[in-house]
Amino acid sequence: MVHQNTYIPSPIDFYNELNPFYQILDLIERGVAVITKDYTYKFVNKKHSELFGITRENILGKKIWEITNIPLFFKEIKFKVDECLQGETTEFVIKLTKNNTDKYYSLQYSPLYEQQKIIGVISTAEDISEQEYLKDKLKKEELKWRDSINALDDVMLIINKDLEIEALNKKAEEYYQINNQEAIGKKCHQVFKSCSDYSDDHSNCLFDKVVQTKQTYNHLQKIADQDKYFSLKFAPVFDDKGEVYKIIGLKKDITESKIAEISLIEKAEEIAIQIEEYQAIAEELKASNEQSRTLNEKLISSEQNYKNVFNTMLDGFALHEIICDENQRPIDYRYLQINPSYEKLTGLKAENIIGKTVKEILPGTEDFWIENFGRVAITGIPFSFENYAQNLDRYYSGLAYCPQEKQFVVIFNDVTQKKRDEEIYKQSLEIINNIPIGLHIYELKDKNDPESIHLTSTNMASNKHLKINMQPFIAKKISDHIPQYKQLKIIDKIYQVIKNNEITDTEGKISYISANIFPLYDNKACAAFENITEQIMANQKLQNSENFNKTIISSVAEGILVYDKNLKYVLWNNFLEEFSGYTKDEIIGTNLLNKFPHLIEKGVDNLIQDALNGQIVKSQDLFIYHKTTKEKKWYIANYVPWITADNQIAGVVATIQDITERKKHEQELIQAKLRAEENDNLKTSFLTNISHEIRTPMNGIIGFSQMLVNKCNDEAKRQLYVNIIDESCQQLLSVVDDILDISRIETKQITVVNEYVNINEIINDIFNLHNKKATLRHLKLIVCRKNLEDICYIKLDGNKLRKILNNLIDNAIKFTNQGSIEYGYHIIDNQINFYVKDTGIGIAKNIQEKIFEKFRQADYSLSRNYGGTGLGLSIAKGLVELMDGKIWIESEIGSGSTFYFAVPFYNPTHKQSPTKSLKKTQKQN
Repeated sequence: MVHQNTYIPSPIDFYNELNPFYQILDLIERGVAVITKDYTYKFVNKKHSELFGITRENILGKKIWEITNIPLFFKEIKFKVDECLQGETTEFVIKLTKNNTDKYYSLQYSPLYEQQKIIGVISTAEDISEQEYLKDKLKKEELKWRDSINALDDVMLIINKDLEIEALNKKAEEYYQINNQEAIGKKCHQVFKSCSDYSDDHSNCLFDKVVQTKQTYNHLQKIADQDKYFSLKFAPVFDDKGEVYKIIGLKKDITESKIAEISLIEKAEEIAIQIEEYQAIAEELKASNEQSRTLNEKLISSEQNYKNVFNTMLDGFALHEIICDENQRPIDYRYLQINPSYEKLTGLKAENIIGKTVKEILPGTEDFWIENFGRVAITGIPFSFENYAQNLDRYYSGLAYCPQEKQFVVIFNDVTQKKRDEEIYKQSLEIINNIPIGLHIYELKDKNDPESIHLTSTNMASNKHLKINMQPFIAKKISDHIPQYKQLKIIDKIYQVIKNNEITDTEGKISYISANIFPLYDNKACAAFENITEQIMANQKLQNSENFNKTIISSVAEGILVYDKNLKYVLWNNFLEEFSGYTKDEIIGTNLLNKFPHLIEKGVDNLIQDALNGQIVKSQDLFIYHKTTKEKKWYIANYVPWITADNQIAGVVATIQDITERKKHEQELIQAKLRAEENDNLKTSFLTNISHEIRTPMNGIIGFSQMLVNKCNDEAKRQLYVNIIDESCQQLLSVVDDILDISRIETKQITVVNEYVNINEIINDIFNLHNKKATLRHLKLIVCRKNLEDICYIKLDGNKLRKILNNLIDNAIKFTNQGSIEYGYHIIDNQINFYVKDTGIGIAKNIQEKIFEKFRQADYSLSRNYGGTGLGLSIAKGLVELMDGKIWIESEIGSGSTFYFAVPFYNPTHKQSPTKSLKKTQKQN
């Protein structure tokens, strides 16, 4: 509303382009047009031309029906104009197609008055396409997230801050045996009376915990009577203010993988704590670096600004010295220094005026300037001015002060345009009063006091947008009509515009008001605004919906992905990023055929096609390889149609359930079964072998003992029988020793006793023990010794070393039919490496690790051909490891085998045994 004391000129003055309101309307984000009673376009602003793609030249001065670019649209306008000319205001929405794109426009037509008579129509137009698209997108988003949650295998509930149920998926309906209509709007404890998940106390405590921490709450639940484990997850959903206003509850049966998941959760928590600590340190370092950088930049900027301030200041600056007559009366003044802004504001160049007087440069200079500037230079009293300079035909406003005696400085600005604008401004308010955009004119009473801003005038539309009568606030402070908590921000915006004469865009906070603030003149500014509540609410609703959907999709412990009709990925949630190693950026927009081609062989494309035809289908067990770890990740998928708001199938929503752990368990069970069967076969074979190994010598002992009991007079035969009985006893004793040794190794009843031993002596003893046996099999036994000249003593367990070498050489002799057997050692630092090499049958690579297991031989048939219990190598391996060593084999079929083992030793000496040396010393004494 216009203030009652404001002069209202004829509206025709408005169309002068020098009119500031003409310029204001060009900056407004709505199309504005003025149509006369004879249907002629008198004015259109820049936004109007942009919205409808018609330049001012092609529309101004023409009738409505002469505009042919959009004939149907302008035909409809004529009917609206006729209604307005009858005194009615009308609003409507139209849809136009531009460049194959649908555009929506909101139009308002109001009568234009002059002296209470209608002289035409003023129209405003706004592009609301984005709002319409948002509404459509919101509908699609709602359908999309409902399809997503119904496709989940998890139980899911959505609870508001009053603990009322807003939604639940099909899995929840099945689990709790309740449907949506019975549950929606009711309290949790009313619906789930017998369920501890959502009891009254539990629900209140849970919601408070999530609201206070603003974090997802996870809980492991055990149902004792069912022996079931469930993972409960409660994720917050935030509104536009960052406050929790909903909770998503998820419940998943994790009985099968409980132990593994608990371990992973504990590990994840440790990693999360470490990450938080690293992030905190990184933030501190970042803040420190940023502060240092900012201070350095400010220092450099301050120094540069100080150097450039004189040349870059916007105000004109000039230093003069006053010239007086003999009576000390000012008669002229001389230019000493001027800045570039002075040259720009006056048109006078420094090279033409420095050192000269004002009367030389501007002979017609008024006495007003010389007298007042002279008074400043003589008395030192500053002088503020705003006056007309006739010689320059300009208005100047500024300040003169005395920097030192007989000199004065003038700092000023050109206010010519402001003076002229002021005159035009006084003629322009009537037409503005009819614009449906709210307008406020503010005036800063004191430039040094932002709170001195007063409201001087408003238009009628401001009442509508602000929903308040603004007339009582005219000529009052801004604080009288703006809530206190919003005053400082808005006052500061208006103050900066008035003080700096700069345009600032701002989004007001008065009931969702979008405002532009423009500088005018004489410490005044104009605020043009309109109510954008509907658009803001639509944006907030869409944002809340998107946040809601993102929270659901990121919270569920399952993968969610969406394909379009071309099998391109359009959604890939956080779970799938971790599951596959592929980020959203790597997946979105790619095609299933290109990214995971092996899934086509599994018929996944056919399953998706079935879903596109409206079916709900479930896959068999499928797998992909993790991008970075290359681990095979197993999953099963459910495919459901993605149905849009218009009941069309736009793609497929798939939920992915990780069954990798289940697959591992299945594989472990299979392996365990195979090992059990194999162990059973090994035990059977061992019992058969041990029976044979025991019965054979026992038969020899019993048979030849009976022959000795019978009278045998032949001494040679008697000696033969005795030898056979002795060998059978030794063989039987060896079998018993092997069984006892392997038993003691497994029960860890054997201890290592390290003492000084002569390594070469042991090597020689073993040669003497096995050489005869090798010779009987026509084999050559070769020994490789070191330091034969010096007796070599080292500290280790000699008895166990003998046992290991005996077992390896026995094994080599047993499986070598011709050729040789070589054994020896090498000393490397404090480690001694032994080897036993044969030219026997060899061992295949795929069973080389297994031969060290109990009861093992390279082939079950070998026990029948070569005999033995199958414990020799197991005993050797157990003793080597007991001595902190290791054993391994190199072999090929038909090329023989070489067994190696390495054990540590202590305190080597290359002279003689410490014990013998001590005895020798005692003997000498």
